[in-house]
Amino acid sequence: MRSLNALARRSLARRKARYALTASGIALGVAVLFGVLVASDAMTSSLDRIVHQSRGEVDVQVGVPGSFDGTLPAGTEQRVAALPDVVRTIGEVGLRTSIVTGERSLAELEADTGSLVDDEFVIVLGTDLAAKHDLVGLPAADGRLPERGAAELAITDGVARDYDIGVGDEVKLATPRGSFPMAVVGLLADRGAGVVPDFVYTSLETGQQLLGKGDVLNGINVVLADGVDPDDWIDDQRDGIGESLLLQPADESAQGFRTFITSVNTALTLTSAIALFVGGFLVFLTFSLAVAERVRDHGTLRALGAQPRQVRRVVVVEAVVLGGIASIGGLLLGYVIAIGVVGLSESLFGFEAGSIGMPLTQAVLSVVVALAVSAVAAWVPARRAAALSPVVAMRVSAAEGTDRSGRPVLATVLLVLGTVLGLGDRSTAVRSVAVIVVLLGAVLAVPLVLGPLARVVGRATRRLAPGVGAIAVLHLVKERSRSAYTLALVMVVLGMLIAVGATNAAMSRTLDDVVRRQSGSGLQVLAPNAFDPEVEGVLAGIPGVDTLTPLRLGQAELVDDEDSTENAFLAVIEPDSYFEIAGLPWIDGDDAQGREGLRRGGTVALPQPTARRLNAEVGDEVAVRTLDGVRRFEVIGTYAYIQGYGLVAGEVDADLFGATRANGFLVGLDDGADPTAVRKAVLAEIGPTYDATVSTTEQTLEDARAQLQGFFGIGYAMLGIAGVVGVLGLANTLVVSVLTRSREIGILRTTGARRRRVAGMVLVEAATLVSAAVLLAAPLGAVLAFGIIDAQRATLGFTLEFTYPWALLPPLAITTLVLAALAALVPARRAARLEIVETLRFD
Repeated sequence: MRSLNALARRSLARRKARYALTASGIALGVAVLFGVLVASDAMTSSLDRIVHQSRGEVDVQVGVPGSFDGTLPAGTEQRVAALPDVVRTIGEVGLRTSIVTGERSLAELEADTGSLVDDEFVIVLGTDLAAKHDLVGLPAADGRLPERGAAELAITDGVARDYDIGVGDEVKLATPRGSFPMAVVGLLADRGAGVVPDFVYTSLETGQQLLGKGDVLNGINVVLADGVDPDDWIDDQRDGIGESLLLQPADESAQGFRTFITSVNTALTLTSAIALFVGGFLVFLTFSLAVAERVRDHGTLRALGAQPRQVRRVVVVEAVVLGGIASIGGLLLGYVIAIGVVGLSESLFGFEAGSIGMPLTQAVLSVVVALAVSAVAAWVPARRAAALSPVVAMRVSAAEGTDRSGRPVLATVLLVLGTVLGLGDRSTAVRSVAVIVVLLGAVLAVPLVLGPLARVVGRATRRLAPGVGAIAVLHLVKERSRSAYTLALVMVVLGMLIAVGATNAAMSRTLDDVVRRQSGSGLQVLAPNAFDPEVEGVLAGIPGVDTLTPLRLGQAELVDDEDSTENAFLAVIEPDSYFEIAGLPWIDGDDAQGREGLRRGGTVALPQPTARRLNAEVGDEVAVRTLDGVRRFEVIGTYAYIQGYGLVAGEVDADLFGATRANGFLVGLDDGADPTAVRKAVLAEIGPTYDATVSTTEQTLEDARAQLQGFFGIGYAMLGIAGVVGVLGLANTLVVSVLTRSREIGILRTTGARRRRVAGMVLVEAATLVSAAVLLAAPLGAVLAFGIIDAQRATLGFTLEFTYPWALLPPLAITTLVLAALAALVPARRAARLEIVETLRFD
């Protein structure tokens, strides 16, 4: 047995060039898997660390339903403190703001340049700093904590880096009352509350002064007695505390962002599954060809007394050794991929994932998976080799194919099963399995259609090499097994690219519609937190401004009949002025119905995904937590959602959500007014005081598109790697094709075929293969796209309708043909340089 295993290693050494291509494919698959595992673990671990350290001993967080500008009713902290099992409470005031440094504000720079300047927002938290330090930790790495009532800040290391500020610097905070000067007196260490990157801290009294609403709170941290479960405590105390407060376990404070990170990791995991499938497919293809070539070798082994299991083991060991060698290079490349994915995720989502360290567990898992995939991929060829009769094998020429017909029933069953598994709210593992099942079904179906499809496509491709081109097409049809598997490899990669392109098209179309309808055709003016009421009058007096409508934004909590809750964004609008300037991208309803329904109050418009999850239709009622307890609202319409408002209520219900101050305005312009000129005037008028963000609809849409394409860029990059594997597989197959057809090529040369015609024959074979692959990938991509789009609806709550990316097909087909030509260069050159005498002696 030891000698047979050595035979496997010697076989690898004899065919270095061919197996190097296969090893490259395995390495790329390992690289994608390892990179995704490391990046996902880095992001998840960092989020867990931030949540765990930032909550400290706090068990429950109490908040305000409704507007971001809302505050808790007077005496709430005392009522919560008196509840059973409450050990301690800490009241706080938080508001989103921006930091202005230097002589000129962001708004002044934008007013001069007329273009958007990147800005970052922070949360300023006013609290009892001594109590916060006791329960969570506010360790100062430099300086000290702010004094009570003083205009002083302690900042985190992330804020210090982003704004290039430190202890001793003077800054200004944008607040609803205008620009507020503050002194930086402390830099927090990276632990406790200091791990939250975008927070700054001040005293409770100073926070209340910044908010400008008096002696109020908008949040309470609750510490419970040892052994008390936060979820059970919330359920037990809900009746006593009332229905007008938001209660959440502290360890779920980042649940929304955690869900988003999970969805990103899901998409990356699916991509890594595809890369591994393609790598494994390349192993299968290579060893299928190797078994077909080495029929006499395996027959000789059987004749010498080797058992079928021993022959089978030789092939599997050969694949496992190849997979192990390739995995080492894959880990190195995967580490680079992980760094890139983490860096891109941080820039896109404003999330610091930290160092990825030395991920030994992920490395071991990636290598084990690669070895398993290599062994499984080689199992079918190994069984084929072991099943050969010694007598028959000794008579069969290596050039003879081992044709296998497709299995129509199994292919159909797998396609249907995979499609069904991929739909609905499924786990990542189930979705990955569904994708693999669909791809397996598609692969099994390829041999059934290759013959007629190659003949049809060959009518065009054979003209690339008149005369001998027809021979290349006939050879593809004859060697259906070898050709079909290579075609399927390319088809899988193209199908996934089309599927991702379809998802991109669906999200882009929805995004354009949502932004244009919700933003109107004028300007959008947004404050870091909220505007003082006098701002509306100032904006109305700016030349070129025709109409204004305020936007009051916040967080809503929907309550179903089983008392489970779902968070959603909230927008409170003035129906008359809003629908004069903008609208909603209605799915069920229209602007006239929306205006009339929101005027009368007690009504809401729901994002379509939210309505679908609640099984709510127009005319139904949904329960929403308000400052007056849980109230029921009639659904007056549903609209497409990908970003923006969420639950939409009318101004008549503003008091129920504490929506007293506007967080932004939509601005309608006079006929003929220049949006850029009006924007500069708005920035010059209110920008220096409130550090407001002012943008045109096109600027808003451009920014949203950039974020969306950045997200899809990760997927395209991963699939690009899988595409490289497909090209390697095509090159590998063409090399084997030249080797097995040496005598045929020699005969052609003796009949007068020139070298360039022989090279053209190889190009025709490659062009026919990839052209057929493009045609088959078109429907496969559609099937996969349905599953991906359904997954995005379920995990991200987006409104997405299938949109086939027809515009993607021409450039994809051209690019694939170019890559096929490149893959065929070396085999074509080798075929052209074969000497006639040598080829006719080939055995």
